[in-house]
Amino acid sequence: TPYYREIRKMAMNHLFSPTRVASFKHVREEEARTMMAKIEKAAKKSEPVDISELMLTFTNSVVCRQAFGKTYNEDGEEMKRFIKILYGTQSVFGKVFFSDFFPITRYVFDDLTGLTAYMKECFERQDTYLQEVVDETLDPKRVKPETESMIDLLMEIYREQPFASEFTLENVKAVVMNIVVAGTDTAAAAVVWGMTYLMKYPKV
Repeated sequence: TPYYREIRKMAMNHLFSPTRVASFKHVREEEARTMMAKIEKAAKKSEPVDISELMLTFTNSVVCRQAFGKTYNEDGEEMKRFIKILYGTQSVFGKVFFSDFFPITRYVFDDLTGLTAYMKECFERQDTYLQEVVDETLDPKRVKPETESMIDLLMEIYREQPFASEFTLENVKAVVMNIVVAGTDTAAAAVVWGMTYLMKYPKV
């Protein structure tokens, strides 16, 4: 579709271009140093380290700084809220909806079991959160981050409307959420499974 082609072009030329990726190098380095400091601190105390949790925190921090241009306190309420919303969205993706295979069964299975209500609740929380981020980005009093975040770039595209098809605020929120969902849990899981493999086969 024309919309898909425009979004793909935008992602390749703007969001994930070599220049854009390089501009966030300092973010990745800072968060990596923070993560290594936690591991070093635990090692000095001979304490175990939960690699899954550590990597999820690392990827969340990196993606949030790149996507939203803001740093979340690891134990702060905003980070907890963000993770809860993220987990809710990911859990919906992993559930089996009978109506996907047999649409006529929606009212018998999905609605009665609460799946439809749960899905709506998760995505309403997600939309509310993203709308707050958009409103904050539009605030003229907002202190802009050192490096232009992805949502700043998307809002710039929204204002200029350079595409043949209209680029709405709903599109902005959809692109941001795709970036966040794809860039957090999947990246953390890949590293954890990679390290698990190395522990099992150390000579590889």
